[in-house]
Amino acid sequence: MEKCNQVINQEKQKQAKEYQNKKILFKIIGAALFLSYFLILIFCNFSFSIKEKILHFIDLEWQVIALYIFFVLTAYNLISLPLEFYTSYTFEHKYHFSTQTVKDWFKDYLKSYLLSLSLAVPIMEGIYWAIRIFPLNWYLIVSIFTIFLTVLLSYLSPIWLTPLFFKLKKIEEDNELAQRLIRLCNRINTKVKGVYEINFSSKTTKANAYLSGLGNTRRIVIADNLLENFTLDEAEVVFAHELGHQVHKDLIK
Repeated sequence: MEKCNQVINQEKQKQAKEYQNKKILFKIIGAALFLSYFLILIFCNFSFSIKEKILHFIDLEWQVIALYIFFVLTAYNLISLPLEFYTSYTFEHKYHFSTQTVKDWFKDYLKSYLLSLSLAVPIMEGIYWAIRIFPLNWYLIVSIFTIFLTVLLSYLSPIWLTPLFFKLKKIEEDNELAQRLIRLCNRINTKVKGVYEINFSSKTTKANAYLSGLGNTRRIVIADNLLENFTLDEAEVVFAHELGHQVHKDLIK
């Protein structure tokens, strides 16, 4: 029996390593596709051609910028769609991680596209405005704006961005696991506004727990499949691991 378990564990380790290696490969391919697209756009005069065609219909600068971003972003999303579908749907189903239907996957993909577009247009409008008004110091204005936007999105993430894709439900404060996780945060002087359950199981079998938000929106988020399939001690260890990344600022590094 013990020998059988060792064989199973070795097979799982082999699959896990294979999965991680392929995920890294997909990221490299995705980065290469992204870079190639924009290099071709710039150096093959496609960017100029798009602008010229837009100018045939409108001449107001802000409208030209908005339409340009729309065409460039839409074209890239269409080009990268096959890779995205394979890596985040077909491949994830192959390893029994994804629980999404094709319909649900495309709904999320469309949401991501619309969200990217709604952010990209005003950001680029702001950059061109800064270049026009502050031609010598525009990069300083853009840097300050970038910092402000990063902070704002971190603040809004749990109350605006995450609910676009998942459902969140607050866990009562007298819940034993909630109390444990809050105590962990208190030990590193991190204040949170409660513990929330997120329906990860609607999209994946993967389980996780993490901190989300900033200031008075900061909260602990824990996956429903972590709550259902793991013990309290195991769930606490998972969150402690994620909390360690926050303490050591691994994301910044």
